[in-house]
Order: sequence, then C-alpha cells, then structure tokens
Amino acid sequence: MNENNEAWYRKSWGVGLLIWLFFPVGLYLMWKHTTWNKKLKWGITGVFALLILLSIVSSTTAQEPTIALDAFKDNQTVTSNSIEVKGKVEPSTSTVRVNGHDITPENNGAFKYAVALKVGSNSIDVEANNAGKTSNIKRVVVREMTAEEKAAQATAAKQKSDDEKRAAEAKQEATKALDVKVNYGWGGVQLVNNETKDWSGCSIELNNGLFGGGYSSKPPTIVAKDTVIIPWTNFTKGDGTRFSYGSTAPKTIDIHCTVGGNRRHANLGN
Repeated sequence: MNENNEAWYRKSWGVGLLIWLFFPVGLYLMWKHTTWNKKLKWGITGVFALLILLSIVSSTTAQEPTIALDAFKDNQTVTSNSIEVKGKVEPSTSTVRVNGHDITPENNGAFKYAVALKVGSNSIDVEANNAGKTSNIKRVVVREMTAEEKAAQATAAKQKSDDEKRAAEAKQEATKALDVKVNYGWGGVQLVNNETKDWSGCSIELNNGLFGGGYSSKPPTIVAKDTVIIPWTNFTKGDGTRFSYGSTAPKTIDIHCTVGGNRRHANLGN
C-alpha cells in the first residue's frame, strides 16, 4: 500500500512522534508497521529499555529521606496567628511539602515555611520525598486567643446580645397597643398619653363600623404624658356631617398614631 494512503500513525513521522510522546505504543507501531532497519529498531528499543531499568534501579536504591525539625514540640500552645516550621532534610535533593505546600530546600537541605494558625488545634504535616521514597512528621499546635482577641470577642458578643435585645424590644414596641386613657364629656374626647414618647400623625375614628361610616378627626401631636381634649365638632363623616354628643353616643373609638417610627393603634369601647 502506498504510504501516502496509510493512516498517520503507520507513517514514519507518526510512529516517531508516538515514540517520543508515548513510547510503548510508538515502539509497538515501529516494529509492526515500519520498514526501518532492524539495527535502528533494536537500538531505539534498547535505549528505552535502559531508561526503564535505570528508573527501577534508582527507585529501589534511593535513600529514604529523613526530616529534622528545629525546636518544634508537639502539642505546643501559642498565641501568634502563624508559626514558622524550620528544619533540614537528608538527602538535600529531596522535595519537601508542609501542609500540602511545596518547598524547595536549600543546597544543605535546610527549609522553612510559615503556617497560618486558626484558634484551636492545628495539624502540621511535613513530608519529604526522595525518588518515590517518603517520610513525614506530624505535629499539633494549639493556638489560644490573645488577651486583646478575648476582649474583642467579649465586646462583640455583648454588642450582639444588646442588638438582639434592642431588636426584640423594638418589635414588641411596634406591635403593642397605645397606652391611652379615654374620657368622654360635653367638651369632647379627652385623651391621655400615658407613654414616654410623643404621638404624631394621629387619626381617630368614632363609631366606625365594619364598612366604615364613622366620624374621624386628626388632632395635632399628642405630647408624652400630656392630656388633650378634642371637641366633638372636630369629628366629621365623609359627607361633612359633624358628630353630635347630645344625639349620638360614642360607642367605639379607634386611635392610630405614629410612635418612634412605628404605626400603632388602640381600639376601645365606651
């Protein structure tokens, strides 16, 4: 078959590329499909066989690395937010990882790495690798909070507690009924604000039924701990009819006011 019509991996350049990129497949295709000189084929095969042999020998004869840490006690307690891991590895050509971070030792095998610490228990794992042979050392470091951190934590906890308390009080304040005392007389409706905050934007309804139809009045601000009298003539219906105390008895009164930014109300009978 003409080489131009062959699949690329059967052509000389394709086989050469596969030998370089993935030699097991490349070697198989070289022996199977190429017409190269047998001496060349054996030479290429021998080179890769030698490389594999050297790799096996290297891995079996490699020295197991040893790690020596400088003054690093297990289960020690510190208050700093980091700790420097220092030590030496033998042989010095070994690779070192501290908690998963790769470190390049110096020519004499010395290495160091700063590990960030969280409050509580922290695991420190130092691993050395020399041609596939590994060794590791594990340490535990306990970080306690400094006096400043403890004070800040206590302040934050108190602030949170105070905020939650104020929020609960504000919610309760926003939903509770107005503390008001109501008296009726010939002069009008007497309202007593028994609270410590002023009431503003008030709307007062007399004898307001399920579908409306009552008399309404909008008095000015009712000052805290103050008493106001709203004349009967100030209460009118939508058609302009004024309330007449002599002919109509006040049966119910609905009071809506804004107090401290919250809209609150009170509903009272006579």
